Amino acid sequence: MIITTEKKIKDLKIIKLYPHNDKRGFFSRLFCKKIFTLKKIFKDIKQINVSYNKNLQTFRGFHFQKKPYQEKKFIFCFSGKVQIGLIDLRRTSKTYLNCYTKIISSENSIGIYVPEMVATSFLTLRNNTKIIYLMSEFYHPKYSSGLNFRDRKIKIKWKKKIKIISTKDQNLPFLYK
Repeated sequence: MIITTEKKIKDLKIIKLYPHNDKRGFFSRLFCKKIFTLKKIFKDIKQINVSYNKNLQTFRGFHFQKKPYQEKKFIFCFSGKVQIGLIDLRRTSKTYLNCYTKIISSENSIGIYVPEMVATSFLTLRNNTKIIYLMSEFYHPKYSSGLNFRDRKIKIKWKKKIKIISTKDQNLPFLYK
């Protein structure tokens, strides 16, 4: 596992897994408390979530949790392919409102560590895509929030057109009206 820092958003980390392959398939460590602690990535996992997306061009996001339940995430695609989209919402961050995008797939073995108050989204680039999220905080519906994907402050060029999106995500607020 190699962990590098992505400068576009403060504290964002790219995690490259190196699977051990043999005739049976492969084995890879997804989480190691020693390594994550050493690299100052969260060490306590409160939840592990899976997102299954049946169709290509399904969009989820931009989601985050507000104080006092801000969450850190480690996102990994174990089946299929997605374009991750992130936006830094930390007003005191030198990368405030910066956007970042990365393709992660079952083939490239890349995971993304997302710091607190960085809104997270993804667009599926294949059918039957599965994402796993390791979360530093429990889900608290009252503190769950998000941003509208149509917000002009979000400068992300999606690789495909968004075709499937929930009503909830379509009605998320804009940063500025």
